[in-house]
Amino acid sequence: MLEHLKKETLNKFGQELSYSKDCEALADIICEATGGRISATTIRRLYGLLKSTSAPSKFTLTLLAQYIGYKSWPDFKSNYVAEEKDIKVTPSNWQAFQKRAYELSNDAYNLIKGQSGIPFKSVVSRKIGEEKIGKFLESDKMALSFIAPGGSGKSTMLAKWYERIRQDVSSKDVILFFDASFMINCLNSDFMLERWLEDQLNSDSKSYLRYFIERPKACEGKIILILDALDEVSYDNTKLERLFLQLNQFIANRMKSNTIKLILTSRTSTWEKFAIPFIQRENSLLDAWYGIDLDLDQADKRNFPPLNGLEIQYVFDETVNQQFFYELKVEDLDYYQQNTISNPFFLELFIKTYSPNKKSNLNDGYKLINEFLKNKVYYSRYSEEKIDILRGLLKIQKYGKDSHSIKKVELKSMFPIHLKTAGNYYYAYEEMLSYGLISEYVSVNEFNGYCKFVKIYNEQIFEVLLVKELIESNQGIDFDLFKKIEVDYQEFELKDRLVAQLFNIAVSSENFEAVSKFFELNEDTLTSSAVTDMLTTVISNMDDKKIDLIKTYASGTRSVEFMFALSGNLNRLCGDFAKVVEIISETNENQSIKIKSLSMLLMTSLMSLEQDLSDKYYKLLTETEPDSSCSAYSIALHFTSILFYNHFSGKNNDVELFRMFYYRQMAYCQLGDRYESWSGEFEVLVCNALFYMQAYHKVIQLIEDAELFYEQLIVKTHFSNHKLLRAYKLIAQNKLGMKLTESHIQELEFCNDSLMNSKAYPLQVFFKSVLAGIYFESGNRELQEKHMNRAFAISEFARYDFCKVGLLTKMAKFYNAWDEHTKEELCLKERDQILKLKNVEGIVEILSV
Repeated sequence: MLEHLKKETLNKFGQELSYSKDCEALADIICEATGGRISATTIRRLYGLLKSTSAPSKFTLTLLAQYIGYKSWPDFKSNYVAEEKDIKVTPSNWQAFQKRAYELSNDAYNLIKGQSGIPFKSVVSRKIGEEKIGKFLESDKMALSFIAPGGSGKSTMLAKWYERIRQDVSSKDVILFFDASFMINCLNSDFMLERWLEDQLNSDSKSYLRYFIERPKACEGKIILILDALDEVSYDNTKLERLFLQLNQFIANRMKSNTIKLILTSRTSTWEKFAIPFIQRENSLLDAWYGIDLDLDQADKRNFPPLNGLEIQYVFDETVNQQFFYELKVEDLDYYQQNTISNPFFLELFIKTYSPNKKSNLNDGYKLINEFLKNKVYYSRYSEEKIDILRGLLKIQKYGKDSHSIKKVELKSMFPIHLKTAGNYYYAYEEMLSYGLISEYVSVNEFNGYCKFVKIYNEQIFEVLLVKELIESNQGIDFDLFKKIEVDYQEFELKDRLVAQLFNIAVSSENFEAVSKFFELNEDTLTSSAVTDMLTTVISNMDDKKIDLIKTYASGTRSVEFMFALSGNLNRLCGDFAKVVEIISETNENQSIKIKSLSMLLMTSLMSLEQDLSDKYYKLLTETEPDSSCSAYSIALHFTSILFYNHFSGKNNDVELFRMFYYRQMAYCQLGDRYESWSGEFEVLVCNALFYMQAYHKVIQLIEDAELFYEQLIVKTHFSNHKLLRAYKLIAQNKLGMKLTESHIQELEFCNDSLMNSKAYPLQVFFKSVLAGIYFESGNRELQEKHMNRAFAISEFARYDFCKVGLLTKMAKFYNAWDEHTKEELCLKERDQILKLKNVEGIVEILSV
């Protein structure tokens, strides 16, 4: 009924409410006609131009009813009879709607197809995405998102899916496939999504869209709206927020419809701006989304995975393996090459620049793009003209501070790219279009007129070109350039990616002076995902050339803490990062950092059963006694690693255990006089070692003492470690004979679940192994095997041979109890092979988990 009232009000007013001034005009007319005052804001809220969760007041409804000729709102409700327009919904109407939708969708499809760097038939179909779409369309959910970084193949996946669906003549679905960047100049203050959709369909078919959206029962199939590349709409956060509000409103209005489906694609940073503020805050909309994950602790929000080995191989077989006698296999490439080309954009660049004798040089994204630019721009025909055009694009875009796209007319005012007879700029421009280096599209400008826009097609290419321009204007890379980018691009997410690119280039060119003070940058820059990913790659793949730089970083306190954080998990040092930590232990003068480094190295060597390394780090660690300058974590790690080593080596730990409370007191002293920040971290680390030593009474003693201490605190702060310690106490009591109740087991399961998203691998292995033993005792083989298999998988991933030996021994006992002696022998054989390989045979008993 309310919709009829609003519709009749607009009919009398004589026009749509497109702008704020329209709402003000309607408010004035209603005031004159009724003598009652209604504000323009109320009208905007009523017609969905402003977000509102409240219903209009009876006073507002009565004024509108009086304006269209009724005495009051109740009078309107009792006397108004809805008049249906004389529109007969016949199959031809739906078919006409479907036909027009396919015409529009073909434009988006052809744009993606034309910009593919390889023949589109050679592009692999992403089954994981297409299957997800199929399940979504069959579900009762309204919206679906594909989230991944730029160049991950989201658009291509949709185009391949559309290509297949379009060939199904029996399908009754209407597909409206749009490149969201077409909205770029429509996102003004009065932007309305449904009106924009009608504008795209053109005036002849507007009635179809509105009619079928409002009458789901009249639809012969689903209306599938696809908005691809939300991330390319604008750098302007205000415009993005405007679009997100409209998407939010569109979903809220249509979420109960079973005929309307919405599919969005976006990069992760843009998605976070939408998902967290808009979806999570509006909890009622969560049910509208298919398979949405709003885990705020998840570092990577992507839900669309990189290409796997089989998909990459398919593309190889369809492209380079058709050209060269030498057959390229995915397994021929090293890990870093495989990781790079798992991004479809980089895979296309790899294929374009591939030859059997230089594939080893193409091992990162920057080099791939540089190779592409070298072939297609710097050493190609019309190179000077191409460079001029690209620089012109960057200049008009204000070097990344303005929109992704520019008007072609602005570029034409700088270079005669549209005139064949005015030099080579026309041919240079056309070649870059054909290479997919730049792209064109037509959309509505800020004056509601149609205009041709140009953009550098791929964001990574754009960023590489921008970095080159910044380096050239600065006459090289120095630390001042990093600081300048932090200031100039402070409000742009582009900042972190530029810093990461520059760091990579400086290190690759051995310009270590420029990055020697890198850790003096702002914390928000250093902790951004783009920068930490680059730092991790550079530092974790150390070679002889980088040793001087690593030593520079290793001598600083702030840089060392960031380097420790980069490992992601201090319990799993492997490869070159272990060498980095060793350099830190040798270089840094800070006692706390030195102890922390040596303790980490000792724990890693123990877990990997490297006896010689363990002896080396133990000797160095015992020569470095903790003092009052050490952090609580360093003190706890020092004590724990020594306990582990003594147990592993068969030494008596009585003296160390006697000093346990002394070390704990020292650790607490680092947290303040009242210990108000106490978190239980010391007890969690030490208890883990005590369990391996089977010192269950000591576990209970340490935890009960900690509980008593915690109760005496004036200010009590909750920490997740408190629950871990309670779980430890239950396990120790069970080992000493106490029977666990169902609620106890549920508590242990809760602690196990709370560790799942962490990188505390030793704790994960411990809890899963304990639960496997508990379920074995209760006869629940399904849960026993679930936890044991997961514990073993984590141990393999973390390279914990120490844990693997204990788990295999434990598993052999289980199989023996089940009279499955073949499996028992296999477990023991695998265990003995590990011990023989590590040359630590004869220590099985002390490796029980």
